[in-house]
Amino acid sequence: MLSEVVVASTAGSSVHGSGGVHIYDALTGSSLHSFKGSSGISAGCSVVLSTKLVGGIVATPQSDKGVLNVYSWQKEQLHSKIILPQKLTAWCVSPDNSFCAGGTDDGRVFLWEISSGVLFASFDAHYRRINKLEFDEKTSVLVSISDDASVNVWLVSRLLDEDLQGQLPVPYCTYTDHTLPVKDLYVGLGEFPDARIYTSSLDQTVKIWSLKTRSLISTIEFPTALTSLAVDKLERRLYVASNNQIYRADLHERQTSLRAGDDDTHERVIKLPRETSITTLSFSVSANTVYLGCQDGLIECYDVRSHQHLRTMGNGKNALADIKSIIKPIDLGGVSSATAISANVTGSTAAASSALPPILPFGNLKKTIGDSDRDNHSVQIRTGVKSVTDGFFDTLFDETSDEVIVKQSAESKPVEKDDGRVKKLKEELQESKVALEKANKINEEMWDAVNKLKSKNTEGTNKRQKK
Repeated sequence: MLSEVVVASTAGSSVHGSGGVHIYDALTGSSLHSFKGSSGISAGCSVVLSTKLVGGIVATPQSDKGVLNVYSWQKEQLHSKIILPQKLTAWCVSPDNSFCAGGTDDGRVFLWEISSGVLFASFDAHYRRINKLEFDEKTSVLVSISDDASVNVWLVSRLLDEDLQGQLPVPYCTYTDHTLPVKDLYVGLGEFPDARIYTSSLDQTVKIWSLKTRSLISTIEFPTALTSLAVDKLERRLYVASNNQIYRADLHERQTSLRAGDDDTHERVIKLPRETSITTLSFSVSANTVYLGCQDGLIECYDVRSHQHLRTMGNGKNALADIKSIIKPIDLGGVSSATAISANVTGSTAAASSALPPILPFGNLKKTIGDSDRDNHSVQIRTGVKSVTDGFFDTLFDETSDEVIVKQSAESKPVEKDDGRVKKLKEELQESKVALEKANKINEEMWDAVNKLKSKNTEGTNKRQKK
């Protein structure tokens, strides 16, 4: 019988020490399994389910050092510890378990292949801290959000393209309608480019974006700054968190804002009865329950339809960093559940242990991009049907190679050599680079000034409200 479990990653603290990854029974709230010695980052716990052929894993980067902890469902001990190029602030694994991506505090993105550990891309994706990374369901795109208030969408096929190595990757599209740091992200169902992207920000809005048109679809406003977001799988409703309360928005209704004082606000808000912050949100597998991970180390479970409190999970120590709801792994706990894999294996512990599938190979992640690694390695990736993509790909992402374009141009028109004109263009390019650097510096100064002004206004508003 299939059952649901909740995987909760906790952060480290000065009081309780390092956190861990805990597995709870979703129905009773009882603890089933624990992986100790992990101080996870926000939204950075990746879960790979087990099959009859391959045993799944849990991978979580550490918040206090450049290390990735990899655990197996089959044992409590650490399966492997991988040294990373930098300390990560964001992490995700692709749905097909082929690639993993990491983001850093200075806006850099790394892309690795899991089985070999080969580093395929390393580039500056944002100006500031990357808060979350997420692939779409077919691993066609990688989406990144940042404190620089932008949302970037990267084509995975271009990041893997060997011919483009050495060039700064160009995003498929960039969304810049947010005015303050973007804190959470969700990529909806559908193959590229039919999926929708949901983002929540400190500017008190959730924005819904279209990949096909590369534009904003809708904006939902809320009364306060938003730190966490959860969207159900069928994209019928979403929840956002702010301090110790969450707001619900039904996506099938005509709703453009949710303001304090609305007639049905009380039906759309869940407020915790204690003073703590909600650090992460997640739906259950069936989307009938919403899980609230809190700063005080507890997980509150609420019914989606009635908003009735169902149960509390957790040890009440370290703050929750991430929550995932999954079907219980068939090899959870190792030999104790090996009979769930093979009904024919009975008897001794050794026989039961032999029924466990081999653990998913997770290579040592390389720190640099090596030509020899790429030359001796090939990657297969599904890029979609050409007839579907012809309508929305512009010339920048045309499948025709640069060599073919140059050859066609040479055949149609003779190339004229003009050294003087080339020299002039190079000079203009250099001047443009200098001007761009100046503009970036001015932009940074303006950004800092705006943030300081908003902080002062927020403090003044809070003081007036307290009075």
